[in-house]
Amino acid sequence: MRQENQVQQRAIRTGLKLLLVTVALVVGQAALPIFRADAGDLDQVATTRHGLVASPAFGLSELTPFPNPARLYSRIRYKLNTAANSVTIKIYEPTGRLIRTLPGSTTAGTNTVSWDLTNNAGTSVACGVYLVRVTAAGTGAKTTDQTKIAVIR
Repeated sequence: MRQENQVQQRAIRTGLKLLLVTVALVVGQAALPIFRADAGDLDQVATTRHGLVASPAFGLSELTPFPNPARLYSRIRYKLNTAANSVTIKIYEPTGRLIRTLPGSTTAGTNTVSWDLTNNAGTSVACGVYLVRVTAAGTGAKTTDQTKIAVIR
């Protein structure tokens, strides 16, 4: 009987976490500030979802994290219209603090990068909603897209 109660309580807590993360994702769909980590300081860069500073031929699209919400890992999928010189994936806490930088593939087409839900120090991140910002740079062109990943444990 006691074990059943513990299982039910754990299921309720997990359901509440999922509900809170879902609410945070829905409420957060409004313009979310994009932050740049610069020598320990945080500078607000923009408040739009997409920042495109490039010709239409050079582009980044279809940015999708999966699974979302994530428990053990997440894969970040994005599509490049043409090959890029560099692609960086940065993951930020809701406060704007950079916690992880991942290298991305510069190949044209659909690319996938795995994130093991750890920060740059290798420590597991806490439950919550994280901002994923992908920046692709080409010859004289740069484009950025962002999305959110919910982490539940």
